[in-house]
Amino acid sequence: MTESLKRREDVRAFLEAGTENRQNSDPNLEPKESPKTPERRIAVTLRLPEEIAHALIDASAERRKKRQKNSSQQDIVAEALEEWFSESRR
Repeated sequence: MTESLKRREDVRAFLEAGTENRQNSDPNLEPKESPKTPERRIAVTLRLPEEIAHALIDASAERRKKRQKNSSQQDIVAEALEEWFSESRR
């Protein structure tokens, strides 16, 4: 099927135009690399009291609704633990 599509002139023109656009694209429009490399994350399994788990789900949904950053449950827990660890070191 792929080969038959490549033989069609309109498909070939479309594919070639896409390649040309990428090669001649404006460098200012290229995605910029983030200066900060993403943190490595490891999986951790734990059990939470039901009340806390439901509160976490609600907080995540509320942040998503407000389009806030760090709206995933993972991000919320990481943020809370970072805060707790920094407080406990004082």
